[in-house]
Amino acid sequence: MSSRYWFKQRKGISEFGRPANWKGWVALAVFIFVFAVVVQLIARWFTIGMVPAAQGVWLFALLFIVIGAFLSLSNRMSPPSENIKED
Repeated sequence: MSSRYWFKQRKGISEFGRPANWKGWVALAVFIFVFAVVVQLIARWFTIGMVPAAQGVWLFALLFIVIGAFLSLSNRMSPPSENIKED
């Protein structure tokens, strides 16, 4: 199972991104690296006075795209979950 799926099976609604093999660990490491770079760019934009405003909008958009891509990859490369209760 760990060779086919990159991440472990979800046991709860908010449980995602637990690596099952080396591909999952690489995906998690790349996500953390890209996330950290984008957050540093947002911090730099904030410290220089939030000028230009469009740069901040694009950086926040990129941040949400990176988070969404990781969540999508995590859901796609995880085994199906049968007993997740959505309260």
